[in-house]
Amino acid sequence: MTEALQPVSPDLLERSRRLIGLGPRTLGQDLALARSPIWHLVSRTLQPGDLVNPSGPLVHVAGPSLTIGDQRAFAELFTSWARRGFPADHRVSYTIAELAAALGLQGRGGQQYALVRASLRRLTSAVFADVQADGLYEKEAGAALLADYEARSRPGARCTARINERTARTLLRYPMTYLDAPTWDDIMARDLLAARLWVWLEGERIRDEWRWSLFPDGREPVVMGLQPQGRRTTPIAHLLTIDSWSRRRKIVERVRAACTVVSAVDHRYDLTVEAAISDRGNYVLHCRRSSPAAAAASDIQIAPEVGAAWHATSPRRRPSAKQLEILRGLVAEWGVTPVVDTLSAAAGAADPFAELLDAAALWRDRRESAWEESKADENSTAPDVLQKIREGVVRRAAAVSASPTGEARGGPASIGELLGKLR
Repeated sequence: MTEALQPVSPDLLERSRRLIGLGPRTLGQDLALARSPIWHLVSRTLQPGDLVNPSGPLVHVAGPSLTIGDQRAFAELFTSWARRGFPADHRVSYTIAELAAALGLQGRGGQQYALVRASLRRLTSAVFADVQADGLYEKEAGAALLADYEARSRPGARCTARINERTARTLLRYPMTYLDAPTWDDIMARDLLAARLWVWLEGERIRDEWRWSLFPDGREPVVMGLQPQGRRTTPIAHLLTIDSWSRRRKIVERVRAACTVVSAVDHRYDLTVEAAISDRGNYVLHCRRSSPAAAAASDIQIAPEVGAAWHATSPRRRPSAKQLEILRGLVAEWGVTPVVDTLSAAAGAADPFAELLDAAALWRDRRESAWEESKADENSTAPDVLQKIREGVVRRAAAVSASPTGEARGGPASIGELLGKLR
């Protein structure tokens, strides 16, 4: 006997409406996924003898580990399901091109299908457990993020995936954070670890500023690698799944590099990594996050027409700080219309911004050529002027020779007078 489908709760309907209201550029990410240290730079299969650290809402217990790209792909699927109002069939429709774009695989040709399929396989086979204990006995429930999937290699074909029902029930117990897809994709294209850090920061409640330890507190007891009870958050190095690296200095440098990328793309964040004062050998991630309105006010924006043209040609990429600076310079030099027209004409190109830079270089070459032609036109009359000067000097010399007194008559008295006549 099958269980009757339950109606969607008003809370979930409100989440769905808000996600729709925020527009197609917004993705929904469950906080259980954002806060769990389950996303890795490189996937590897968990062996039976490996120690499992039960930190975070979800604990990986079997199968391949998931990558940071898998997190982005699952967010695409989860958002599609949420926008439909969390239907009870848990099914999601997608195309290979859509997931390839989410994974940053544009322009990879035939590799797109293989790489997207590999991500779907990991999402279907990595098992996560929810363990509940009463002091005497424990209950473990395990499931993958996806129950099954169907992928088709034919271009444009619609495919389906089904979110695991048990996993969905676990995830929906947690709040949802809303993420700007172009910002996520821009950061992920620069640095995968920075993208993982940014998603986690977006899910945290940061009023003005906050600090997190990179490593476990040296003053706290650690038993079998487990973090102490009552600790507010997982150490950053463990959250980013780089705590197994042999040298702490390398971890600190890597986190600092990720912070630099996050701050460069999302101007709301001011991130620094500093040595801890009270815990020798530890480091602290210091975060200041301003409101979107304050960030927009502090950053000189480009012309709205240019921004609209950019988003039309690169809907999943926001211009970086350097690109914004270049765009403002091009608008100041050439005006809005040429920049907008060139960006619009570059729609469909692999790199529209590179097309704009090539066009700007061509504009400068043409301008310099025009200057050279104008200078050549001005200089083209110089030989004629010199010839007239020579003729005037000859006439002057002949007149002086013919005069009994040695004075010229009827000719120019000086070079200045001669030039004046030529003018």
